[in-house]
Amino acid sequence: MKKIIYFLSIFAGGLFIASCEKSAPIVYNGEKFVHFEDTLLTISESSAKEDANGEVQSVPSMATIRINRATSDISQNLSVSFKVTAKYVTTDTVTTSPTFGEEIELGDVPAGAFYLSSPSAVNIKAGEAFAFVTLTAVNNEDVDGKKKITLELESTSDASFTLGYPGPDKKNLQTVVYVNDDDCPFDINDYVGNLAITDELLGASVPNPGSYIATSTQVGPTSIAITNLFDAVTRYPSPTPCPVPVVLVFNTVTSDVVFSPARQVAYYRAGTCPGTSNPREVYGDPAAPMKVNTCEKTFTINYYVINPTATAPFDFAYSTAKKQ
Repeated sequence: MKKIIYFLSIFAGGLFIASCEKSAPIVYNGEKFVHFEDTLLTISESSAKEDANGEVQSVPSMATIRINRATSDISQNLSVSFKVTAKYVTTDTVTTSPTFGEEIELGDVPAGAFYLSSPSAVNIKAGEAFAFVTLTAVNNEDVDGKKKITLELESTSDASFTLGYPGPDKKNLQTVVYVNDDDCPFDINDYVGNLAITDELLGASVPNPGSYIATSTQVGPTSIAITNLFDAVTRYPSPTPCPVPVVLVFNTVTSDVVFSPARQVAYYRAGTCPGTSNPREVYGDPAAPMKVNTCEKTFTINYYVINPTATAPFDFAYSTAKKQ
């Protein structure tokens, strides 16, 4: 297996405050502390980028990690030291296991192998309130699983600064970056058959059944047709709906999943099948693109449901699908 390499680099940033002429300046008078802006970030090994010729290329993904300082005086440089650790991790999927559904560590990523020229500190420059550490994943071709990169604050050049938010919990003392392996080969058979769909978020006007089963068939080299999407029979038992197969296409380069066509009938609000009246259509949510994870053999389906005679969608679902 090739070594997993990540690059960490550091950038600084300033804080700009605009005020009206007669406004008093805002001064922070609380306890001085430094903290990570975010505590959890997730990236894939690679991202899709279009070049000058319109061709889609695979490039390494990046995670930008911001470190803030809270103080009334930012006139001096502040060096913030941190440590970096990396683990191979997975999720326990054995239903009889006492750790079912929990994260399991599989071992250490070799020291020094997940980033280049290991930085151990970031400098927040005088006059600035934050600085950035950028983690860049190497886009290798190894099926090496999921990586968990943890950065933890260790010290500052001014010992009067608290690490993490003040208080016993020390919140935002650490930040975790998950790097998902995207080198598992795509196999359409992983998404054909009975699909267990778990709803993570639903529109407020419908009950949440938690999970349901939909059936998919292969209709192309990288496409499937799903019957019973949105579980209309459970959600709207009267009158009995008539489900219609909805076609999804997997883009093996970008890992996107798209409706094809972009807007399709998912079911009819009819008393008998085949339905011929009161269609309900679905289309993808552009703010939350649907994605396929070929290593975990799952895909997300984030979409709206709409009556074509209406001016706005009436329901939405953000769900995860996995073959039974």
